[in-house]
Amino acid sequence: MPTLLFHHSGELSDDTLAPLMDALHHCALDSGLFEARAIKVATLPLFHTRQAGEAKPFAMLQVRLFAGRTQNQRLALSTALLSTINEHIGEHMSATVEMVETDRDTFSR
Repeated sequence: MPTLLFHHSGELSDDTLAPLMDALHHCALDSGLFEARAIKVATLPLFHTRQAGEAKPFAMLQVRLFAGRTQNQRLALSTALLSTINEHIGEHMSATVEMVETDRDTFSR
């Protein structure tokens, strides 16, 4: 853990996504909260997206991590990840980051 799931409108190309996935991995690693081997990053394209009833592209990063980080640590990570996303796609679409804590006692592997 963590797992970073990047949900995005389908029109983003591999030329944009591949460097973004690398940048998100490095951002999570640079936070000092995780070991490199524990970080998983994936894209999930979305189709027929709507914002406020209009066909508009958007992106959202869901960060799944085990409970136990402080609110300040989660906020710093969220802010850094959003900044990384905006560096890569800011002119194309709006983006959000959601932190989801996973209960280690109920997680199965």
